[in-house]
Amino acid sequence: MRSCWRVLLVAHVFASDAALHPAAQVQRWKQRLRGWLWNPEITPREANDIYSALLRSGHMETLAEYSDVVAALGARSCWEGALDVWNSMGSTCKPDMIAFKTAVRAVGNAGQWEIAMSFLESATSATSARLDPDQELFFHATCALGEGRQWMRALPLLQEAQQRRITPDVSCYTAAIRAFSQGTQPSQTLWLLNDVISIQLQPTERAYEAAIRSCGELGEWKRALAYLDYMFQEGLNANAFCTVEAMQTCAVCGLWSEALRLFHEMFEQVTRPVRSFSISLEVCEQSGLWEEAIQIFEEFVNKGGIVEEDFVEPLLRACINAGQVGKVQTYLHELDQLGFVPSYSLSKFVAKASKEHGNTIRNLATAQRPMSAATC
Repeated sequence: MRSCWRVLLVAHVFASDAALHPAAQVQRWKQRLRGWLWNPEITPREANDIYSALLRSGHMETLAEYSDVVAALGARSCWEGALDVWNSMGSTCKPDMIAFKTAVRAVGNAGQWEIAMSFLESATSATSARLDPDQELFFHATCALGEGRQWMRALPLLQEAQQRRITPDVSCYTAAIRAFSQGTQPSQTLWLLNDVISIQLQPTERAYEAAIRSCGELGEWKRALAYLDYMFQEGLNANAFCTVEAMQTCAVCGLWSEALRLFHEMFEQVTRPVRSFSISLEVCEQSGLWEEAIQIFEEFVNKGGIVEEDFVEPLLRACINAGQVGKVQTYLHELDQLGFVPSYSLSKFVAKASKEHGNTIRNLATAQRPMSAATC
C-alpha cells in the first residue's frame, strides 16, 4: 500500500511539473529524490533504488549534490551505496575536504573503519596538498575506529593529528575514550580521561559515560560515584545513561543500597531507561527486598514497559526467596493475562522452589500453552 501511494505521488509530481522548463523539471526531480533519501521512513532498499535512479539519470553534476547523497545514505546506514556514489563522483568532480569528511562519517558510522582510514589517507596525502585537514576529519575517523572496535589505533591517530599541527579538541578525545571503552579496555579509558582533564579540556557527558562503564569493569564503584559528582560540579548534565552505568557498577560490587539510591534519584527525570528497572530488580533479588521489587515492577508495567524474562525472573526469585509463594501465584495469573510465556528454565525454577516451600504453584502459562517441551 505504501509503494502504491508513492507511485501516485510521483505521478502527481510529474504532472504538476509539466508546465516547467525541462531543465527546471530535472532540477526539481533531483531535489525531491534527494529529499526522500533524508526521510527516516525510507528503508535501505528504497534508498538504494533512489540513489541508483539518480546515478543512472546522468544528471548528478555538482560536488554538493554528490556529497548530499553520500550523507543521506550514511544516515540510512547504506554505507555500500555511499561508497558507490563516491566512486561515481570521481569521474565527474574532484572531492573537497567537506566531501571527505562526509564520506568518512558515512562509512565510519557503519563500523567500516578500514574504508574510513583509506579516505583519511587520501585526504591527507601529498597528492591532496591543497586540502586542509581539520579536527572534524580526525574526529569522524576516530569515531570510525570506535565503531569498529579498533581501540589500538585511536591514540596513534590523535598523535598523527598533532604532528600535522592539528590540536585535537574534546570531541576527538571523547571519540578515543569511547573507542577504548567499546574495545573493553577500561584501564586505558580512565587513563585517557585523566589525560584530558590534565590538559584542561572539559570532558563531555559521553566521555564520562564511557569512563563510568569502565569503572564497573574494574570494580571501582567509588570512582564511578565520584565521576557523577564531578559532572555536577562541572555543570554537566549527568544523564540517565551515566547514572545507569553507575548503578551497574554498584550492583557488580555488591553496593545494593547505592544502586537503589541512584535509581530512586532518577525519579525526577522524565523517563528512566529500561535497563535501570532491570538492574534494580536484580538488586532487589540479591538483597531480599521483595516488597520493593514488586513496587519497581509494577511501576515499570504501569508506564507501559514490555514484560520480558529479564524483569520477571528476578521478581519471582525475590518473592520465592522470601517465601512469598502466594505473590508468585498471583503474578503468574496476571502475567498470563498479558500474554507472557515463561521459559522452560524459569518454569522449572518456580516448580522446584514451590515444592521446597511446601506449596504448589500452578504455572498457568505453562499449563495452558504446551511451550515447555518446545522450549526445552
